[in-house]
Parts: sequence; C-alpha cells; structure tokens
Amino acid sequence: MAGKLKAIVDYVQKNSTFGGLAVAKMTMMLKEDVSKVTDATPDDAAKIQKFREVAKEILKVDSIPV
Repeated sequence: MAGKLKAIVDYVQKNSTFGGLAVAKMTMMLKEDVSKVTDATPDDAAKIQKFREVAKEILKVDSIPV
C-alpha cells in the first residue's frame, strides 16, 4: 500500500511546533527531499523504517502511530 512515507512526513509536520522546519530537518537527516514524497511514492520497508526513526527523533517520542 503506497502512502506510508507521505503519512509519516505529514504526521511530523502536523505534530511539530514548526512543521516546515521539522520537514527540512527530516530532509537533512535522510539526505532526501521529503517534501517531494507523495501518496504515489512507492513504499519500501527499509525507507519506512528510516523515516520512522527520524520522525521519532525529531518529535522526541518513543513511537509514532503511522
């Protein structure tokens, strides 16, 4: 099911005080422009795991529901 990567990026943006800054930080940490991720972007298990780890670090939480 495509869209998991986009859901993670959207979750970080919505749950951060400065959403744009959080997305920029994700881009820096992942070395990939996450603002270009869409619902049509194919999901890859390794990428999903990386996105989740970075999201948890940025939001300073132990888990994310996405």
